[in-house]
Amino acid sequence: MSVANYITITRILMIPVFATCAWLYGQSVLDSAPIEIYRYLALVIFALAASGDALDGYIARKYNQVTKLGSYLDPIADKFLIFSAIVILSWVPWGADGWQIPSWFVWMIIIRDLSIGTAVAFIYLLNRKVIMRVNLPSKLNTVAQLFTVSWVMLKIAPFSPLYLIMLCALMILLSSYKYVMETLRQIIESPYQK
Repeated sequence: MSVANYITITRILMIPVFATCAWLYGQSVLDSAPIEIYRYLALVIFALAASGDALDGYIARKYNQVTKLGSYLDPIADKFLIFSAIVILSWVPWGADGWQIPSWFVWMIIIRDLSIGTAVAFIYLLNRKVIMRVNLPSKLNTVAQLFTVSWVMLKIAPFSPLYLIMLCALMILLSSYKYVMETLRQIIESPYQK
């Protein structure tokens, strides 16, 4: 365990607290009596958990605390935080006129992650060696999803979050394509390596 790993674990523990506040605010919107304290709490917790990603990475690199545990926990924390926000914001509106994330977008994320998991399992079964590097569209996708979730939660109204969601969908398709190409490359180049 390192300081960076403790920060990552704290981020993971913040997720159910964020999810509860976000859900309660959405329910209060549905009841036509928004309780703004839940929205503010959800926003603050989400911002802290999201910014903790940069902090734990910085500490791990600067103080040579990069660990195998951290390399597993960090992406799990990121994925759970963003996915819980997107799922909740697709179930309950945070404002009038359906100001929420469409369910098709949730399914798009689920299918992408399942396909990546299947590819990793397939490579492992063939090679027993998996090297899946994060690609640029995948990084851009994460940033776009964080921005979209923040946009919806802040209830910034000049334009619909659907435009940002479409941008995220494009990033999902591009990163999925990159992962498929990487999977095929590893299968073709080293089908019997251990």
